[in-house]
Amino acid sequence: MSVSAFILNGNTFYSLENKNGMKLDVSPFGAGVVGIYTKDKKGEFKNVSLTPTDLFEYKKSSCYAGATLAPNAGRIADGVLTLPEKVYSLTQNDDTHNLHSGFNSGSFVVWNVDSTDSTADYDSVTFSLVIDDGVDGFPGKRKFVVNYILDNDNCVTIEFNATSDKTTWVNMSNHCYFNLSGDFSESALNHSLRINADKFFLNNSESICQQIADVKGTVFDFTTESIINDKIDDDIQLSYARGYNHTFLLNNSDPAVELIDKESGRRLTITTDYPSLVFYSSGYMNEEKLMNNQKSSPCCALALELQEVPNAVNRDDVPKPLLYPDNEKKNYIKFKFDII
Repeated sequence: MSVSAFILNGNTFYSLENKNGMKLDVSPFGAGVVGIYTKDKKGEFKNVSLTPTDLFEYKKSSCYAGATLAPNAGRIADGVLTLPEKVYSLTQNDDTHNLHSGFNSGSFVVWNVDSTDSTADYDSVTFSLVIDDGVDGFPGKRKFVVNYILDNDNCVTIEFNATSDKTTWVNMSNHCYFNLSGDFSESALNHSLRINADKFFLNNSESICQQIADVKGTVFDFTTESIINDKIDDDIQLSYARGYNHTFLLNNSDPAVELIDKESGRRLTITTDYPSLVFYSSGYMNEEKLMNNQKSSPCCALALELQEVPNAVNRDDVPKPLLYPDNEKKNYIKFKFDII
């Protein structure tokens, strides 16, 4: 195992590598993933996470590729955050809504590098960031910590931790997009997907969660392995986001998600302690230059965002991820890569 730092386009990155040759590259900018290199059934290593050539360029888009979402993942309707003591007005950066925390979120700043560690069993890099009270309307001076771990079982574990000096709202996640073929000129809709969820949220036309519905008998039933493209039809829900951009309520059993590219043989299995998954099939993906002389396009990669239920602050039927002073909020997401 080894952790090494390297410079690319004037920016510092950290590369973690396990004994199998798998690599995880991360950046202090957005505490983000900038490369996950796994082998296929022929033994060839490719980057399976969407990686813009210029990390700072994606700040101008809505991609958020690989970035940590902090303090909040997803949309808060009309930018209204109602907490026990007070109602807060948040930045409206998605029409009238607050999306992924606003314009000054943790996705768009350089985090501190707290530590790197390398043992016989794992490599790790830890980033931290302090966001002041009132930034984008969120209360509390908050400290966020993200720890990336790559182990010899080909697992990438992301550990999230947050503390605050005021009661606040925290829903951290990561916004990796995956194409397990490693070829982002190919549609990721050809992947097979299984989501361990019997229920999902219907959306309105602005991708705000509405009522809970059963997946059975709908295009949202991924309880058994299904090719994504075979599910897509003229369902009105899919017309809102040119495909999927929906929240699934995860069943209380592992794994949460399984994604397979049968051509390459790569499989991604996800476990987490979060209650929901936002599955975005990137129907509104912009064309951007990617690493390895590739370009992004709609549906070239899939975002699998494990998190608290989006807009939970405005709902009474799901838990609310409040963070109180002198407490801490901890969560994790584990991506395991193997070959079928």
